[in-house]
Amino acid sequence: MDYQDPKACKLIKKVSKRLDRMKYVDGLYERCKQIRPMFLFFMREFQLLQVLVPFMRTCFRKSYEFQKDVDARLDLIAEIREENGAGSAATKTEYKYLTWLVKNFKTFRRTCLQNTLQQFGKLPGHLPLDLRSHIVSYISTIPIQ
Repeated sequence: MDYQDPKACKLIKKVSKRLDRMKYVDGLYERCKQIRPMFLFFMREFQLLQVLVPFMRTCFRKSYEFQKDVDARLDLIAEIREENGAGSAATKTEYKYLTWLVKNFKTFRRTCLQNTLQQFGKLPGHLPLDLRSHIVSYISTIPIQ
């Protein structure tokens, strides 16, 4: 996909707008409200965005970083709910939303992994494994060491 392609330009503009909105948000929960729609958008437009390999690799890495923060917050909410009984409606809503976000992160990473395996499977079988891995590392949406 060429960056002069109107669809590519439109997608890049959408992504940059979403990233700009995140600059002005404070608090983990509020940031998560901005992150989840963005990752849903990435999954919906994955076939078009997979051409932006460095960007998708960064999103893959960031999903792990964000998930660590979200998991810590989920543990904190679980402790609060345990101490106070049922907890407030706000913590229930936040807990439910954050669990959805974790599921979306996992789905996004699974999609990236499946895409990488598809790219690996497209290469001819007579090539040595090291060479195939090296070739796929350039076009893979997940970082390969």
